[in-house]
Amino acid sequence: MVETTYTRRILDLRKSFDKNILESPDSPLTESQKTSFKGITWFPLDEKYKLEAKMEQNETPQETSVALSHGDEKEYLKFGILNFKLDNLQFTLTVFKPIGKDYFLIPFKDNTAGKETYDGGRFVPIKIINNNIYNLDFNIAYNPNCVYNKDFNCILPPKDNFLPFSITAGQKMYRSSD
Repeated sequence: MVETTYTRRILDLRKSFDKNILESPDSPLTESQKTSFKGITWFPLDEKYKLEAKMEQNETPQETSVALSHGDEKEYLKFGILNFKLDNLQFTLTVFKPIGKDYFLIPFKDNTAGKETYDGGRFVPIKIINNNIYNLDFNIAYNPNCVYNKDFNCILPPKDNFLPFSITAGQKMYRSSD
């Protein structure tokens, strides 16, 4: 693989995931897991999954209940919809914003869930390019904390964020050696 600025940036970001999960005071890993942690496994980098998406922001974001991994629900703001194309097909993802917070959550599930990735889905971050155009890069899709530690209660993707194909990009299922 020819290393581009993009490739280097993504590979550096992936390394920082390992460092953060080991060193962050908010790490979901137990002390036992930290001693045996061998790193996060990723799909190979594929620029096909580096996309631009258009945000249709709700005029007034509405509170909505979202299912969590422990069986309960939590209120989030339904902020808007991301529209994107992959393989010349149009798709959408609902964008949530935690109430009182300054970031977005985009949980999604695809056909790798339960096989190569966590069956409860993953998250994909977005970064604004300009106006309502965002960078949507599945190469940095990541697992929720409950993948590493069942004590964490994680948001589950709503049905409208189930993608009918495989996203072979981003983090794979974490396998603990515990």
